[in-house]
Amino acid sequence: MFRIKIPVLIFTSALLINACSFSDATSQDAGPEAYVFYPDVISTKEFSENSISFTKDEKMLFISRPKDWDHQSGHLSEKRNGQFSVTKAIKQLDTIYNGAISPSGNKVIFSVKKNQKEEIFLLSKKNGEWDAIENISERSNIYGGYFYWLDEEELYFYSPENNGDVVNGLLKD
Repeated sequence: MFRIKIPVLIFTSALLINACSFSDATSQDAGPEAYVFYPDVISTKEFSENSISFTKDEKMLFISRPKDWDHQSGHLSEKRNGQFSVTKAIKQLDTIYNGAISPSGNKVIFSVKKNQKEEIFLLSKKNGEWDAIENISERSNIYGGYFYWLDEEELYFYSPENNGDVVNGLLKD
């Protein structure tokens, strides 16, 4: 079961600290500078990578890559010897809108655009392999996307209610 607590008073956002470097503080133009994160490994010129999330130990990275903005595919990269590997597509996530990997790396919550709604789904690992997909929206009548996990059960996400709110949700069996 999926339960939403409303109202949410705090918006939580994740910053990709590793993707920023800073100018020399003595420079007059000092300020943040962005650089390409793992060029040609994670960030490619072929795709527009987005919906980036990491496991709690930062050993796995999830991104989505668009076919078009409403139809993307989910990809994972594992960190080995301190370096992220080339991403691999998750075959069950070949047509998603956006998603995020859980802190343990055992779940991916994602949304799919259907009939102008963002249906929420959950993909879980069983015996180390990605297993069946569960339709959370069908059971709960809750829709949304752009997820940020706090722990294995609690997360923040966008909900289209009230012209778009950030809500706090709990995943419960």
